Amino acid sequence: MPKRPLCAVADCWNFLDNTFYRVDLFFPSTTLRRIQGGAASFGKQEYGELNTHGLVIGRRIIQPVSGRDEQTLYFSFKDVFDFVVRMYWCATKFLESVQFKGDVTIEIRLLQMRGNSLPFSYVDFEDEIEHYTSYDQEISASQNVPADHLGSNLLDTIPQLFVQLCWSIWQSGQGFPEKALTEMIKRDLKQMTFLK
Repeated sequence: MPKRPLCAVADCWNFLDNTFYRVDLFFPSTTLRRIQGGAASFGKQEYGELNTHGLVIGRRIIQPVSGRDEQTLYFSFKDVFDFVVRMYWCATKFLESVQFKGDVTIEIRLLQMRGNSLPFSYVDFEDEIEHYTSYDQEISASQNVPADHLGSNLLDTIPQLFVQLCWSIWQSGQGFPEKALTEMIKRDLKQMTFLK
C-alpha cells in the first residue's frame, strides 16, 4: 500500500457518487456510506470499500444454486466472475482518476470451498459436476500489474487470474482446459458493456 494517501477522503466519495458505479453496478447509492478514510457500501450480501490509499475491497456471500436434479448444489461461476470484474474495473477507473503510477496487487480469494463445486464451463451435471470440486478450504489467485496497464491489459489479466483460481478445482483425469477457459473469459469480457 502507498505510504501516503493518493487523494483526499472526499475524492473517494465523489468518485463513487459521480460515476455510474453507484447505480447497481458496484456501490448502490442506497447503501453508500462515508467511513474513515473513504467510502463503503453495506449491502445484504455484499460489502465494498474504497479508501484514500487506493485499496478497493469487495466481499460477497455467494449462495449455492441447484442443478437439474435439484439436489446437486454448486456455486455459479458467473456470480464470482461478474463480481471480480466489477471490482477490477472500479479499481482501474479510480486509480486512473488519481493518476496512480505504481504497481497494483490484485487478489481473489474464495473461502469455505472444501467439498463445493464451481463449474467454470458448461457441464452435464449428472456426470461431470465432481470434475469441478475444491478440496481446499480456500482457493486464491493473485497478480501484480502496473496501475497504468490495468485497463489495457484487462483481456490478459482477468483470464490469467481465473486460470490460477480454477486450476485446483479441476478434478477430471483430462488435462486442465486452460485454453478453453481463457477463450470463454475473453469472450464474456468483450460482451460486458460497462467495460467500453
